[in-house]
Amino acid sequence: MCKEHDFIFTKEKSDFEHTYSGEYKRYVKKGKLPTSVDLMVNSVKSRQTGYAYSFNYIFKNSEIREIRGWHPDSKVQTRAADREMLIALKINSMRTADKRDIIMLCYEKPDVDKIILHLKKCPKDIVLKHLNELNELFDPKHKDSIKGVFSLSDKILEIAIKNTKKMVVIITKKLTGSIY
Repeated sequence: MCKEHDFIFTKEKSDFEHTYSGEYKRYVKKGKLPTSVDLMVNSVKSRQTGYAYSFNYIFKNSEIREIRGWHPDSKVQTRAADREMLIALKINSMRTADKRDIIMLCYEKPDVDKIILHLKKCPKDIVLKHLNELNELFDPKHKDSIKGVFSLSDKILEIAIKNTKKMVVIITKKLTGSIY
């Protein structure tokens, strides 16, 4: 499919993850706006936690959705991981962009028990550290950077942060055994 749209294969790693026989492939399309497609084949592995989710697991926790770009005509129907699976994947890696994405994914209250189920096999100490790192974005000094990335109003950001804080507290308590 990538080749049909003038993407050129540039990189491959095999034995990406022994557990799920994963691979990594990258395709690049040159032009006015260079674009790349990174494919994790058979599994998605977090370099930060070392945990890998198999393709079958992610597929089971996915749905057909409409994905939209910035341009009104830029949209496609495709299978994507559901919100709770995306949040778990982003908690695993917890890069700056992942932190902002988690906040936006929590605009509507996520199913926290489902997220916990996805995180159960991940190294608990790293997950808890990552959740703690998420707290730094709740500082008002980060408000404009989050709003700017997603073009948000103060009200929407306020709701998303409130739901994210609740999610972090519940996941932290459940993973540490404070409540059950």
